[in-house]
Amino acid sequence: MKRRDLLKGLLAGALLLTPLARAAAHKLLALNGALPAPNDIQRVFAAGPPAAVFLYALTPEKLLGWPIKLAAENLVFIHPQQQKLPFVGRLAGRGSTVSLETLLVLAPDVIVDVGNAGTTHRSAAQRVTQQTGIATLQVEGLLAETPRQLREAGALLDVSDRAE
Repeated sequence: MKRRDLLKGLLAGALLLTPLARAAAHKLLALNGALPAPNDIQRVFAAGPPAAVFLYALTPEKLLGWPIKLAAENLVFIHPQQQKLPFVGRLAGRGSTVSLETLLVLAPDVIVDVGNAGTTHRSAAQRVTQQTGIATLQVEGLLAETPRQLREAGALLDVSDRAE
């Protein structure tokens, strides 16, 4: 009887750990192009609102601007230094408001996008990199994966301490 209970326990443990192992193996970052060395990344373009929030939390000093116009009543939640950042437009989805020419003038070291991207979205990011020569970093995953997203992106953007 004890042997049977042990086998049941092992089987139950294996079934419980399989989704955890799969989640740990899930790739959260997709890179298009050549990313500069982490300490050379000083100017980061947020492709959309989720990326702006992510970058504001992770590395606000490297954020080039906001992809949407911030409402006056929301400025109280933003550090005074980042309140001064310009509206630069978004480069995500059908509602893109920034041209590739403007993007080149802004001269970011990397473009960061955050969210669950399908093949169309990934190919659009690849196309932007091909047309501009600017690397794109796509941070994917669920809200529950945010700590891991921050750590992995933080390492690439030279802000590992802040990511913790």
